[in-house]
Amino acid sequence: MKGKGRILTYGGISYNGMGRSCVEWQWKRYFDEQRRKGELITMALEGFISDLALTNTEEEVKQKYANLFSLALDTSNRHDLYTPKILFEFKYNKNLNNTQQRSMVLGQMLYYVRKMRYGETEEIIPYWLCMATKNQACITKTKDWISFYSETDGKYDWDVPASNPDGNLISDLQQHASLLDLHVYDMTSIEEVEIYYEKIKEFLDATNLIPTDADKKQITEDNFEKVFRHWASNFSEDVRNGRNPSQYFLADIQVGASFLQPTTGQVFFREPNGSWIEKRLKLNDYKFFWAVYDKVTKPSTMLGIGTKLNVLTEEDRREREGEFYTPLAFAEKGLEYIEKVVGKNWWNNGYKLWDMAAGTGNLEFHLPYEAQRSCYLSTLSQDDANYCKKLFPDAEVFQYDYLNDDVGNVFADKRLGLEFTWKLPRRLLEDLSNPAIKWIIFINPPFATSQKAGAKGKSKKKVSDTAIKDCMHDKNFGEASRELLTQFLFRISKEFEEKTAYLGLFSKLKYLNSSNDELFRNNCFHYEFKRGFVFSVENFARTNGEFPVGFLVWNLASSQQLADQEIILDVFNTAVEKYKSKKITIKPSNQLINEWFTRPRNSKNNKMPPLSNAITIKADNEDRRDRARPDFLASIMSKGSDFENVGYTAILSSPNASAGAFTVNDEIFEKSMVLHSVKRLPKHTWLNDRDNFFTPAGELPEEFVVDCVVWGLFNESNETSSLRNVEYEGNFYNIRNHFFPFSKRLIEEWGIPNPDISRTIARDTDRYVALWLEDKVLSGEAQAVVDKGKEIYRLFFENLHVLNLATFKIESWDAGWYQIRNTVSEHGLGGGLLEELKITHLALRQKLLPKLTEYGFVHSSSLEED
Repeated sequence: MKGKGRILTYGGISYNGMGRSCVEWQWKRYFDEQRRKGELITMALEGFISDLALTNTEEEVKQKYANLFSLALDTSNRHDLYTPKILFEFKYNKNLNNTQQRSMVLGQMLYYVRKMRYGETEEIIPYWLCMATKNQACITKTKDWISFYSETDGKYDWDVPASNPDGNLISDLQQHASLLDLHVYDMTSIEEVEIYYEKIKEFLDATNLIPTDADKKQITEDNFEKVFRHWASNFSEDVRNGRNPSQYFLADIQVGASFLQPTTGQVFFREPNGSWIEKRLKLNDYKFFWAVYDKVTKPSTMLGIGTKLNVLTEEDRREREGEFYTPLAFAEKGLEYIEKVVGKNWWNNGYKLWDMAAGTGNLEFHLPYEAQRSCYLSTLSQDDANYCKKLFPDAEVFQYDYLNDDVGNVFADKRLGLEFTWKLPRRLLEDLSNPAIKWIIFINPPFATSQKAGAKGKSKKKVSDTAIKDCMHDKNFGEASRELLTQFLFRISKEFEEKTAYLGLFSKLKYLNSSNDELFRNNCFHYEFKRGFVFSVENFARTNGEFPVGFLVWNLASSQQLADQEIILDVFNTAVEKYKSKKITIKPSNQLINEWFTRPRNSKNNKMPPLSNAITIKADNEDRRDRARPDFLASIMSKGSDFENVGYTAILSSPNASAGAFTVNDEIFEKSMVLHSVKRLPKHTWLNDRDNFFTPAGELPEEFVVDCVVWGLFNESNETSSLRNVEYEGNFYNIRNHFFPFSKRLIEEWGIPNPDISRTIARDTDRYVALWLEDKVLSGEAQAVVDKGKEIYRLFFENLHVLNLATFKIESWDAGWYQIRNTVSEHGLGGGLLEELKITHLALRQKLLPKLTEYGFVHSSSLEED
């Protein structure tokens, strides 16, 4: 510090010939401030360590880290905490010293980064990744893992949820040198926490938002719409001059078609004629945008983006997300599944694609531009064909009615040597005649079924009156000929006979397991299943219902009966994440549950009033369904053998006004009650909606039968009732409740404080079910239900003098379970007892459910609840 004019600087304090004591005093003050600041940080970090030690959940761990760095929790895209500089992933008690667990956490984070890179989210790819737990933390540079998260060869399954990453990815990460070299910070050590804290603060406080060597988001034909919206929200007003902003965007994203003059802030855009036009854009925003995204280098990608963007901006997307159009995300997934079967870049490997129901081209929207020359797109509407011609200029697009046009030519006997006039384009005819060409049929055909006679069928009565329907009638395909889907499949099977062809089909699953389609499956659609997936119909805009939509790929050159194949489908959620698998079980129609036993024939002369529910007479049907027989006990409504119709399963005390109902007598009582309970026990979901119930594999244990009877008696689908003086077709009837579960003697012991009801029991006899139960040994679960039900029945009878019996038409002692539970509930009685009954009833259900699989009534996947 000696020497005239010498300048010394330390900690921001300069000494230039000042007095030594003055400089020392300033230095001392600076060091004191730094020491106090360090002490405060140390105290804060010690508190952080103590707080972490007290956490008990991942959410608590996450909150402690967020508090330490004063970060708001951003979980909008399903990750734990996002900042443009660091992506955090928190776990409660993972051991990051274990490479398997470390690779699991990192693998999860790479799923998030992949979505950012390819534009599925609008977030910037963060420069750093941080894994943190209650006791440990790791920091790694994002770009070190680019070879993993940018993989496109199908090595890793990117469809599964990030929380359950692909096993191959985890294995490869675990063996990677960079993962083995990662430092694991000990978050119980103040020294380690201080180092970790300083690094994270340095990264978060860095002045440059995006380092120059950060990975960038890619612009593709799949994500360009989101990128365009991002670009337009910042710059559309700056470039607007009567020209569509999309033209500037197209120039800006292409390498060499735009450049920034950094000194002036002007951006030059190359016009189609080769000249340049300059625009002044917001400089910082523009630099930021291109720090996030990479320019497009591939000419075919630019052609595809340009074509699609111009059409979409001109015609406002033509409601491509509408009710009748396949959601784009699932259409893209369908293309991926086809590629998994036939290989990538199939258009370079001898394949041609034909979509006979192209509509506005949703299925093909994500095809790369270079695939268009290998595509045929036909659609019923000329307007849709015109639209597709703009969207796919290099494809062969034409208006065509696949169910009527050229049908006679396709099904004619070629041995006759006839000459035909075709509506099909000549190039397509030539390709269809070329045995060297392989085919992909990619289609979402319309799904509609013409109705038979009746008011409900008027609007759809002629929907399937086509030339194909006539051909199918000639082949005796029965009910299947009324469905547009099977009509498409029937012509496809003929058109591509003896060709190498793969069918990628979006549709409901009815063609796989409906009894109406059995003849069609056995005699026409018997192809080799390759792979497929299902998703909920709720992904289609403005649709009602809860059922699965499937995409299945079939090899039309390989003949196999569907029932002999194992058909297992991937299941996707609304976020297009694969989270489970689903087995489709196909059996002959004679093994469906409604075919389990012979239904008693009713007498033409023995009539009873038809019921639409427990207490409502349905006398206005054209088809009355009012016949019974002398030994009639009840009517069980059992519409269909599938989960779709479980809501149409009920027990009534008079014939049900439904085509699916049948008469119960003593001979089939037990099987009828088992059928009723089996169909009512499982929960209906969108995923099992098209699954079937089957006949049991063998004799059923008596305990299972008794449990089913008891469960059914106290389920809400038991709509049995007792009705007096019911007028029907000029006659009066008394409807007895044969399913009353308790004896006359017991009811009389309770007392009946209502003289009108009391008189009805005096000369009557015990009901069928009460006598049946007397001879049975009940399991503990069934006995608990009966005991609790008995308390509710007793409560009902003991309060008959204060109950309003008219609402539910109660005039006799053998009132049905429907009448009793609703009357008691209406008067606010027995609330606690009804809840207790629900508990015992649920316990019996939990006992019975696994038996449905064990005895062969359903496949186990049908019982899984989302």
